[in-house]
Amino acid sequence: MERQIIIKSLNPSYVREELENIGFDSSYLPHAVEKNDTKTLKILNLLPQEASILKQSALALGFDAAVSRGVLDCSVETSDAILTGSVVQLKKLSESLLVQPFKMKQVGSLIKSNIEKTCMPMDINGLVFDWSRPYIMGILNITPDSFSDGGKYFSVEAAVEHYNEMIMDGADIIDIGAESTRPGHCVISSEEEIKRLKPILKELRLQNSQIPISVDTRNVKTAQMAVDMGANIINDVGFGSTNFDMIEFVNANAVPYIYMHNEIPLEPMIDSIYTKILEVLAKINTAAIVDLGIGFGKNIEQCYKLISRAEEFKSLKVPIMVGHSRKSFLSKAFDYNIDELNEATLVLSAKLVMSGINILRVHDVLSHKRMIRLLDKLY
Repeated sequence: MERQIIIKSLNPSYVREELENIGFDSSYLPHAVEKNDTKTLKILNLLPQEASILKQSALALGFDAAVSRGVLDCSVETSDAILTGSVVQLKKLSESLLVQPFKMKQVGSLIKSNIEKTCMPMDINGLVFDWSRPYIMGILNITPDSFSDGGKYFSVEAAVEHYNEMIMDGADIIDIGAESTRPGHCVISSEEEIKRLKPILKELRLQNSQIPISVDTRNVKTAQMAVDMGANIINDVGFGSTNFDMIEFVNANAVPYIYMHNEIPLEPMIDSIYTKILEVLAKINTAAIVDLGIGFGKNIEQCYKLISRAEEFKSLKVPIMVGHSRKSFLSKAFDYNIDELNEATLVLSAKLVMSGINILRVHDVLSHKRMIRLLDKLY
């Protein structure tokens, strides 16, 4: 039979396995994987001279940097740049930039950091979260007016029952909120918030002292009470970038902190959100998690765009959380009723898991645990 040459596409996730299959030299395998692992980076706010140096340095290594056409004649004040290259090429580029003028040493260091650094493990209540898998945060709303479950777990008995159910279903963290953040929600005082939370937190800690508890609040008084009662994480839903009292509190008490982006984004949207998060992270001295703030200050199309590009925020090198569960942008876009939002939530959750998002904040813990197990088998 005549020998037939065949060519086929290859899933990049399986390059290492396929190199082994063809009998590739095992001692060179890690380097070969890096040569086949391509990344695309966007670098913002370069001077024309810096953009030109970046482009010429990339070309010398066999790839390219896309920059503004105004770089050539210096008709722009600054230019962003987009780099696409293998990990090997990008490492060589970062090294070559360390001896270049202007701020190119900083650019080189940032490229190297982006390639090499990953999220550091986080100890929360004695449990190590190493971010090697997606974690599930179960939602416990002890409010009368939340969007999909308002009033269902308002009593201590109902809250405790649901808390235990979510732990049995596989929740890694339980997030408790006593003030609704739905559109048009009723604002309550910190005194009322504490009144709702205190008896439930006390009972939950008696039920299970190990599972990490997060409390979402915008009030420092509530945060102080929650930590005193055994809460392990403060989930700041109160415009973290201007809520400096909360940042001071978590820094002073070394409490893990979730910053949620809660502002109307500028354009280009992804870059403006990313830049704002960086500004806030620079003020935080304790363990930090970033919530992209789906539904907060963002319209329907922006919510979907943010989910589709959520992977880009992993460059922040802190754990990324997304809270999209049963939110109104799902029902408004496709005319779903509340009972149908679990399915829509699960579809977006699968996309987020495949994007490498670290924490899913959801209502239906069991279906998400099953979905993650199935994806783990596939990938």
